[in-house]
Amino acid sequence: LKKRSSTPRTMFATVAVVSTALSWEEPILFDTTTLHHLPAMRALLPTTQPNGTRSRRRRLGSARGARTAAVCVDHTADGHFTSRGSHVAGAPDPKAAGHQNGVAAGSYIFRPPTISVCELEQLHSYCVDRINMYRAGTLAFSDGTVDSNVAAGLSPLVEWSGNHRCSSRMAMGDLLFSNNNGGGCQGGHHTSFSCPTKGGGGQNTCCARGGGAFNDATPVVTFDAVVKYLDHCLQGMWDEGIGLHPYTPGMKGHWETMRSPEHSAVSCGFAWTASGAVWLSQDFSGAVDESAAPQCSCAGKAAGDDDGCGGACAGCAEAAP
Repeated sequence: LKKRSSTPRTMFATVAVVSTALSWEEPILFDTTTLHHLPAMRALLPTTQPNGTRSRRRRLGSARGARTAAVCVDHTADGHFTSRGSHVAGAPDPKAAGHQNGVAAGSYIFRPPTISVCELEQLHSYCVDRINMYRAGTLAFSDGTVDSNVAAGLSPLVEWSGNHRCSSRMAMGDLLFSNNNGGGCQGGHHTSFSCPTKGGGGQNTCCARGGGAFNDATPVVTFDAVVKYLDHCLQGMWDEGIGLHPYTPGMKGHWETMRSPEHSAVSCGFAWTASGAVWLSQDFSGAVDESAAPQCSCAGKAAGDDDGCGGACAGCAEAAP
């Protein structure tokens, strides 16, 4: 199915709803939207090292339980999109939204209490770093072969930190739409391209998992649980390049989006229900548009200082047990 973009640029979106990728405990479901666009600009190098799910940024605390003094950017969303370009402040109100697929009022949350503000920042960065590991060839197809674009040389993507919060607003809107329309992947890309892009863009989605989604009651509400789902979902998307998964025959949109030399930036979105279902999205762009969404940074700053992207730096505190 092809959709015309609402933007004046010459581009189009292809929307493909697919079934599953790589098994977690059960099949992981995802779908994709891709825009064809202009060539990429130079990107920055990723900051993590390959080491499986341990390739993550510094965590809070220490082995002795001492708290690490630090500040971070608070990427916690403050609203959601109800449709493409239509933003509403605050979390969705299921009572006002009609059928909710069993989701009770007040049960949409932007960040679980078991994930700290600084862990959420780390999740956003980890998502970008993980995609860059595929583009660098550090992570490969499950059969060990190498992607041809990677072999030719792909630039890593810039983490568009100023767009993370907006990506989470889209993720929340898609999660809401999915629950309003029978669950599954029904909400995939319902609010896509509501956030800034430059030179075109694309979106990949990991549909809701855990917390009752797809009959899996396991809550995905800790740093490690989210990383586990994200790792498997991204691997499944990448493996479309070798047609490995029987649930996605002929589908290659996620892989093509991840490997595109026309992308140079990406932001990631996260949204949850209180029961522990998580919705993940990755939003790609031809370039960072600083005028629309300036980059965030709390490096060398104190809690309360301007984070550079419209918010205040947050002091890191341990998440609830």
